[in-house]
Amino acid sequence: MKEVMEGLQIRSDNIVLDATVGGAGHFSAILAALGADGILIGIDADNRALERAREAVAADRRASRPQAHIVEDNFRNLDRVLARLNVPEISKA
Repeated sequence: MKEVMEGLQIRSDNIVLDATVGGAGHFSAILAALGADGILIGIDADNRALERAREAVAADRRASRPQAHIVEDNFRNLDRVLARLNVPEISKA
């Protein structure tokens, strides 16, 4: 986890994509790294993974938490998901 987060070099205002939410561990860490101007998009086809992501967002009680989009879809449809969310691009590390 530490190496992943260091590698991503997330700034508080980034737009970050977790294309496979899974256990929501990375999703939760990314959520914590973002601030009020940040956006986190979590995609998964598994409803249980999406529920874990929803729980992570609900547990984040910061007044300055980022906007989070939790999307049931496949990462192969990323262009369509981003268009639907009106997100032109994600931040680059």
